[in-house]
Amino acid sequence: MKYITKDELSNYNNALIIDVRMPNEYNTGHINNSINIPVTNILSGIKKYNKDKKIILYCDHGKRRLMAYRLLDSIGYKNLYILKK
Repeated sequence: MKYITKDELSNYNNALIIDVRMPNEYNTGHINNSINIPVTNILSGIKKYNKDKKIILYCDHGKRRLMAYRLLDSIGYKNLYILKK
């Protein structure tokens, strides 16, 4: 697994930043330019994005971002990053 910090986000300008929390959590605050695909919908929600795209996953505590990472990795997404708290 590859990790990045919030300070490193500016180095990933072309990355897709995915908040894997539920929509009500996303609506209370999120990273600018991020999109919301809840972990429960990650496999269907990711289909329109190229498997070579850099993808950064985040949530509040970490459990859901790890689950999303594993699911995406299992279907061939390899340019994945987890945002550290």
